Amino acid sequence: MKKIFIPIIFLALALSLFLTTASPDQASQAESQAPQAIPGAWSTVWRGSGRLHDLTCVDDMTCFATGDDGMFVKTVNGGDSWHFEVLDPDHDFYAISFAGAARGLLVGETGRVYRTEDGGATWRPGAAPDTFDLNAVSLQNDGRAWTVGQDGVIYHSSDWGATWTPQTSNTTRHLHAVQFLDANTGFAAGDKATVLATNDGGATWHTVNSTFPSWANIYALHFTSDQIGWIAGQAGLMRRTTDGGATWQTVTSGLENDSLDILDLHFAGAFGVLGGITGVIATSVDGVNWTKQADIASNTRDVNAVYAFSPTDVWAGGGIKSAPDTGVYAWWINHSDDGVNFTRSAGDFGLNPHLEAISFPSKDVAYVAGKQSSIGKTTDGGETWSWSQLTDKPAHYFNGISCPTADQCWTAGRYGWIYATADGGQTWSLQQASGYGAPYYDIVMLDESNGHAAGNPVMFRTTDGGKTWLDTTTGGGNANVDISMIDQYAGWTATRQASYRWTTSGGQTWRRVIPDDIALGIYQGVQVLDADDNGDIDHAWLVGCKGPMVHEECSEPFTGMIAHTPDNGTTWSYQTLPEDTLPLTDIIMFDANHGWVGGYEGSLLYTADGGTSWEPVESTISPGQTLITELDFVDAGRGMATAYGGYIIRFAGPGRTLSSYEQPGAIEIDGSPADWYQGGQLYLDADNASTVLGDKPWPLPIDISARIYSRWTADTLFMLVEITDNVVVTEGEDAVQIAIDGLNDKQWGGADDHLLTIRADGTVSDELHPDQSDDFTTGVALSGNGWVAEVAIPAPLLGR
Repeated sequence: MKKIFIPIIFLALALSLFLTTASPDQASQAESQAPQAIPGAWSTVWRGSGRLHDLTCVDDMTCFATGDDGMFVKTVNGGDSWHFEVLDPDHDFYAISFAGAARGLLVGETGRVYRTEDGGATWRPGAAPDTFDLNAVSLQNDGRAWTVGQDGVIYHSSDWGATWTPQTSNTTRHLHAVQFLDANTGFAAGDKATVLATNDGGATWHTVNSTFPSWANIYALHFTSDQIGWIAGQAGLMRRTTDGGATWQTVTSGLENDSLDILDLHFAGAFGVLGGITGVIATSVDGVNWTKQADIASNTRDVNAVYAFSPTDVWAGGGIKSAPDTGVYAWWINHSDDGVNFTRSAGDFGLNPHLEAISFPSKDVAYVAGKQSSIGKTTDGGETWSWSQLTDKPAHYFNGISCPTADQCWTAGRYGWIYATADGGQTWSLQQASGYGAPYYDIVMLDESNGHAAGNPVMFRTTDGGKTWLDTTTGGGNANVDISMIDQYAGWTATRQASYRWTTSGGQTWRRVIPDDIALGIYQGVQVLDADDNGDIDHAWLVGCKGPMVHEECSEPFTGMIAHTPDNGTTWSYQTLPEDTLPLTDIIMFDANHGWVGGYEGSLLYTADGGTSWEPVESTISPGQTLITELDFVDAGRGMATAYGGYIIRFAGPGRTLSSYEQPGAIEIDGSPADWYQGGQLYLDADNASTVLGDKPWPLPIDISARIYSRWTADTLFMLVEITDNVVVTEGEDAVQIAIDGLNDKQWGGADDHLLTIRADGTVSDELHPDQSDDFTTGVALSGNGWVAEVAIPAPLLGR
């Protein structure tokens, strides 16, 4: 889907922000311009690949999970939507533990430890004393924590995970589970029937005879009191104690099988749930008698994590794998409201959860579509995503999606199916062209009535919102795989060959062109522009590869290619690309000079001169994993892209664009972000700021940087600034300064304008209107790597 870019002026709250640790003399030095070779940065906001290893909940709305390649996911609305981020792409996380809604720990591969003080809004790394893998963690409300892992290591922290000291376990067996009931009483379990207990906070650990067979590994334990607990593991074996581990009774789980391991179990009072390999789930109302529920899926998945908040609020998650296991995985989270039937909450779109298309109709709302009829939606600019599946046919997929408004979307794919929604995705209706059952490769809706769908080899058009789709003979046998229109009438399609098709009749006729000048390419993406606004196409770009096409993809040996015409195809030239450019799959140009292309292995290129030069840009997608399928932008400073592996990446340009979202519930102004709803952020440091005060060398992000958030209620604007500062001076020097143009009237100095200085000592002043300083409520608190400032601004002071 290609978007037509039309300049739009948004009326919004305007603000600028200035961070300083400088003296007044330093601040008065000449301004220096920070370099801006690439106008912004990309970040991963979703990924479908990898396994989920652990999951925990702190209430019926808030749950956290973690897994492969540094993934962390969170929901604050009972799974209706999820936030995803990558904390450490080079290491797997195996366990997560929270003490309340704010404080949490992640542990994993080679001693990795991450900790949060704000409910997962931000994480900072810590480190265990060594590089052993850490498999489990238990965090208490007083800041004490224990983590266990490889070769029997046990580490203890008394400061929320900031520092760790080793404890003596007297075993070299791998430990897989740990739980503390209070500051003194704890249990750990692991390989070869190992069970350890302590009654002095881990100062000493002693071995417990659990009656588990000596050959069997224990992967899970859970205690509901200091007397009652369970252990479970290899071959479906389970034991129960009612006397604090002094004696253990065999529990018949109904899962006893040499090839079926129990990987996790959890209890909410007497109700228990367990999960294991081959997708098995079992529940119990007394911890003694267990009922195997219908397998959550076939034997190509593992249930690595379960959590029971109540018998009617049960979670399970894990990884989908190939059979035989080839090391390729996709994660999933399911939920049950009756302890029996589990349905998708996030992920769970097959082993290869490829996303094929994206449409980004507003700064807040975007839709993605892909394999297994998957549809994802964000309403907060990509911070959180909700997921649905439009058909129950696993073999079905969507190749294109187009949303002219935030509520109206059309998506098209296999079997000649087009689905449409007019209510933001709450309901979808099937649309079909008579007699056509082949795949659609792209769809573009120009408005609520007019659109085009790319078929093989025919094109389809609608003038009534898809109630009818009319086919057009196109000539030639090649599929149309990408559509770009300058208006309702004129556009091109790429054909995955050295050709393209064009129309100037709104799709009533399409003509195929095979230019001799660019016959070396196989083109998968197209972009056309009317740069001089005369109603005719002038500039056009075709992107693809030089190399053979196998199974609808470029095959080695190959190189990326971009062909450009400035005169509607009269003359053509190949554009110069960086050495070793991989095949390219999509292009988006904002004007005749500025644009992006995406391609294999997550590659991205940017141009500011129409393609005379293209510069590689980091995409945050791991090389070798995937290819970018589609790019879409709201404007030049805000965009997203989809990719194989279930990737969604987001672009944020420079400048001071900060999206403010409605805040459900109250915000306490106390310097803590724990009660803030997730949403967009603005990140500032010396590298991405448009202006830096002072001389070079500029400070590093660990020296001074900030993340800024904004929320609003009916009568108040809230702002949160999380400042990273290696040296915090609380005696009045360190400050954050916010300039606000409340009416966005571009007139500085009015009653709606304010220049707020919030200092690290908690004081605030309005430099423009000193008499109103007391009308602003602020909260300041130190954090582990700097300080946090909150401010509440009454709407009347903004002229609202």
